Amino acid sequence: MMTRLLFVAFLVIMICCSCNQPRYVYSQNVRNVHFFNDKGQSRASATLATGPSRGITTMGKNYNRGFDLQGAYAITRNFAATAAYYSRKEKDQIQVTNIDVFTSEVSYTRSGWELGGSFFLPIDRRSQSFFHIDGGFGQTSNRFTDVGTFDSLGVSRDYANKNIRLFLQPGIYTGNGPVEFGMGVRVQWANFGQVNTNYTPAELQAYRLSGLGEMSMVEPYVILRFGPASLPGLRFEIQGSFTAPSGDFYTRAGYFSFGVAVDPFRLGK
Repeated sequence: MMTRLLFVAFLVIMICCSCNQPRYVYSQNVRNVHFFNDKGQSRASATLATGPSRGITTMGKNYNRGFDLQGAYAITRNFAATAAYYSRKEKDQIQVTNIDVFTSEVSYTRSGWELGGSFFLPIDRRSQSFFHIDGGFGQTSNRFTDVGTFDSLGVSRDYANKNIRLFLQPGIYTGNGPVEFGMGVRVQWANFGQVNTNYTPAELQAYRLSGLGEMSMVEPYVILRFGPASLPGLRFEIQGSFTAPSGDFYTRAGYFSFGVAVDPFRLGK
């Protein structure tokens, strides 16, 4: 019993002394930007996304990947409804600085949805460039397992929560042809709750999981769309974004994505 208590105490000390042992509470979804210029247009897209992760060469593969499914429909010449679903799988290998015998593998599963609306308005005479401001809400489920080793002893932890999000997303897009470009910024507020974990209070403090409640994020993004001029209803999309550091909690730095978007009503035009 005394040996185990000493082990736990030493483990907590090593965690607290390490300068960067992140457990990420948040990871972005791909921005749902429609590029509409008229009533009745639609967009359905499927996207593969990836992002940074932490790895140790002796521990196998680390990754950060997932997919996004999105839809939008222009109800009027200036307003559209939007919806999205996304899923992420992530894995980090972490090693305490200067302590070779303490390592941890953290595996994340995330999924969520969003519903919203978008107001868009032309800003040039030819209606090729548009300003838009999107807004909406959603919910995300986050879960991760933290499996570590210290010498021959194993340590296993689990953590799960849900968050509700509200967001505003102003931006511009331009092109209205085979090559289009968009940029903007998402300002987002999230409220984390329903936490279920077996981390100790000291571990929650060390990993910046303690006191997780409300959090605000600022996320600039850029999008490049391209496709054949003869098929205006088919576009390929490359997108990237980063999350400004929150200060109090660890968040993923950003994402890079590639996807395909179609407008079924314009595929044959």
